[in-house]
Amino acid sequence: MILHPVVRIGRLASSATPPIDSLKQGIAHLAPRFMIPSVVGSTGAMMLVPTLPLFIRQQSSSLTLVTLVLAAAPIGAVVAGVPAGRLIDRHGERRGFIGGLALGALGTAALALGGGLLAAFFACFVAGFGQSARLLANQSYTRNALTASIRGRVMSLLGGGIRVSTLVGPLIGGALAQAVGFESTFIIAGVLGAAGVLPAMIVPASGYRTVRPTGRKPSTTSEVVRTHMRMLGLAGTGQFGAAAVRFGRLALVPLYGQTIGLDAGEIGFAIAVASGVDFALFPVAGWLMDVFGRLYAIVPSFLLMSGGLFMLPLTHSLLPFTVVGAVIGVGNGLGSGTMLTLSVDLAPAANPARFLGVLRMLSDGGRILGTILVGAVADKLSLGASSLALGVVGIATAALFGLLIGETRSVDKPAEPIR
Repeated sequence: MILHPVVRIGRLASSATPPIDSLKQGIAHLAPRFMIPSVVGSTGAMMLVPTLPLFIRQQSSSLTLVTLVLAAAPIGAVVAGVPAGRLIDRHGERRGFIGGLALGALGTAALALGGGLLAAFFACFVAGFGQSARLLANQSYTRNALTASIRGRVMSLLGGGIRVSTLVGPLIGGALAQAVGFESTFIIAGVLGAAGVLPAMIVPASGYRTVRPTGRKPSTTSEVVRTHMRMLGLAGTGQFGAAAVRFGRLALVPLYGQTIGLDAGEIGFAIAVASGVDFALFPVAGWLMDVFGRLYAIVPSFLLMSGGLFMLPLTHSLLPFTVVGAVIGVGNGLGSGTMLTLSVDLAPAANPARFLGVLRMLSDGGRILGTILVGAVADKLSLGASSLALGVVGIATAALFGLLIGETRSVDKPAEPIR
């Protein structure tokens, strides 16, 4: 009989503890440790979506420079991938998660200090580093705490919870920017992000599961890359494209809304509507992944997002702008938790943080490309052309997942027993 990994609570446990295979128990276990803190912390970060691009635009007429500053957060996330994976593997998911939340809040609040584009770039870099470490700790923990049979629904629930922040955050951010200005909005966003640390710290540390196989030396990051090079290359490229579309649109949509004469409040409203549609679909995404397979959510997700991006240049007022944003939201909602689930499916049971750190680094590279692509193409051509370029990336991403990466629901292997 195959034994499951044990739980390390303080010191190595003496008997094997199986991963959770009950959906209700899995949600109850992860909610106070990761889900609630992530939603609270992400709400503060999402307040920047309709405000930060406009704030930076006040300081520069170059869209390339604007999107370069917006790309600082994904740059920080890329830099975080490997070192955060190493630190989490060494010190545990709890410390990595709480530290990531704190850094994200600090970077957000630091935007209020001013100092020009360079200071804004550094603040966004710190926030991105923290957000990546937080998500990586979550994925590493989930790899061995849950079975593959419920992982899609639990991870889509996490994705749906974070989407609550994309619904509430832009509304709050846009309204506050109109009422009290950008700098005060950034301070409030940082305070809200810091509040996410509290529930994570209240939960006892003994609740955290960290697999530590004995009888062999832990794999180094370079060994992980050599062992899993092919899959890291394919999955990393797919997630690179996925992140380019998802995060490129976050820069594109508010900037495009501004070009057709919408103010921060109207843009925040349109983004909130799209986020509401997005959020409503996360249960569908989880059900599709666990019942039919991961590809049944991933491929339609990016095809729909691409369709919305192809239609965006045809909008010239608030109503069609909001409708097209909702189409993009439907696509993104069907992808709720898909990249998280696929990454965890592929991660080795022993020392998953290192594998996930490398994959996260590749994925976050797409956040940089997507954000900078919007500005670079817009400066040369137009924001409409930027939208079309992102749409093409989305089509290519759907094809890569469907034709080359394939289904990952049954790839999952249990950890070796710890005796």
